[in-house]
Amino acid sequence: MKNINKLFACLVGLGLVVTSCSDLEQFNVNDKNITDEQLEVDFQHVGSKYKPVFESIYQYNPAWSYQLQQNLNADVYSGYLTPPRPFVAGANNTTYSLVSGWNGFIWSVPYSFVMNNVKSISDLTKDDYPTLYGTALILKVAAMHRVSDVFGPIVYSNFGDLENAGVYDSQEAAYDAFFADLDTAVANLSADIDSKDFQLSIYLMVVIINNG
Repeated sequence: MKNINKLFACLVGLGLVVTSCSDLEQFNVNDKNITDEQLEVDFQHVGSKYKPVFESIYQYNPAWSYQLQQNLNADVYSGYLTPPRPFVAGANNTTYSLVSGWNGFIWSVPYSFVMNNVKSISDLTKDDYPTLYGTALILKVAAMHRVSDVFGPIVYSNFGDLENAGVYDSQEAAYDAFFADLDTAVANLSADIDSKDFQLSIYLMVVIINNG
């Protein structure tokens, strides 16, 4: 009987703990944060996601990020840049001894800040705001064709698809997807060129660029 009473007491105590924890959820929210509803008032639930996309096709801040993403890779091989000293004792990208810590920026910056945000923008705009969706597609292609030119196969058409996570497109398939996305973007922008939605998208782009 004593064991039954102890078990009952434990169950009651556990129930109180679970109930108490669920009640504490309201205290785990920072009431100073902007809510999704507040962002929707001036369309910033979509607009705020464009800025990191623009800033990450080439990432200039911090400056060394641009050096790793662009200067010490494409600029070196195209003859636009010659470093003033032999980095890493001369065993670096300029001598075709590739430095993985440098080359990672070409991949990580576009995926972290372009692809993730374009995925969010697409989910929010594809059906109701075709011009904004088209603009996002153009920015995505502008960033990702550079990634494919460096690495060849990339995750593009399957990005965000959990069932096919990690399935790469060949470079040929990636470029086919690029042109398909650009065709969609052109069609969307051309169809709505006289609409208020088109004007909204242009205004939004100007605001983002000026505030960048």
